[in-house]
Amino acid sequence: MPANTFPSAAAPACDGETYTVQGGDWCVTISQAQGISVAELQARNPSINADCTNLEPGQTLCLGGGELPCRAAVRALGALGAHYH
Repeated sequence: MPANTFPSAAAPACDGETYTVQGGDWCVTISQAQGISVAELQARNPSINADCTNLEPGQTLCLGGGELPCRAAVRALGALGAHYH
């Protein structure tokens, strides 16, 4: 390994869905789009700091084990063009 390079940290083991961070993502936007709370997102990804300022495009985040029924319903409604507040 060349000098001044470090191996990348391994992504945490995830037993369910994952999400790849895109440019401009924040914990709030990811959690809203994926149907989980910010607290849940941070709990499943301990590398995310408290202010959510250390997300990097290409980073893989764990969303959890399997799709929750409410998340599936929100996605289905969105696919039908439903708007919800």
